[in-house]
Amino acid sequence: MSDIITSGGVLLILIAFFANVTGQLSKNQTYFWLNAVGSMLTGIGAFMVGLIPIVVLESIWAAVSLYEISLIYKSKKLNK
Repeated sequence: MSDIITSGGVLLILIAFFANVTGQLSKNQTYFWLNAVGSMLTGIGAFMVGLIPIVVLESIWAAVSLYEISLIYKSKKLNK
């Protein structure tokens, strides 16, 4: 089960990465949501098998992505 969860998370992160690199997706809300959810899933899968360094990495990745999402929301509120 951990492989399925982790694979799903990695897939979301890779989709965001390739879409950004190919110019199909800028670093916007969608990009950061894909990274946030992907890193959370990857972190959960890593936790299930005891890979604590990966859990730490993915937790930080998710936190940074969620922080960026909050900045986007704040910016939208200020521009209204």
